[in-house]
Amino acid sequence: MEKLAKHLQTGGYLGMAFEWAHEDPRLAAVLNRFTRWRRAGVRLRADGTYRFIEYPDPTDYSRFLTLVAAYHIRVSEGADLTPEDCTA
Repeated sequence: MEKLAKHLQTGGYLGMAFEWAHEDPRLAAVLNRFTRWRRAGVRLRADGTYRFIEYPDPTDYSRFLTLVAAYHIRVSEGADLTPEDCTA
């Protein structure tokens, strides 16, 4: 099975949502309605079943930001990036 970084992707989504909430009152209102947010992925299978995986690690957002920073450093240093460099 292909290894994906869905835990980092969902951590990035949630972390950015909390950052953007400072500028968007409607988003802030939605995020403030709940004291806890959970992240998960669902893998749909050809036979109609699915696999649910929760991503509880609170460090996923900081790890996501580290990878984004590393990407930008590589670009600023003139690295030749391939499409594989942009996949998780």
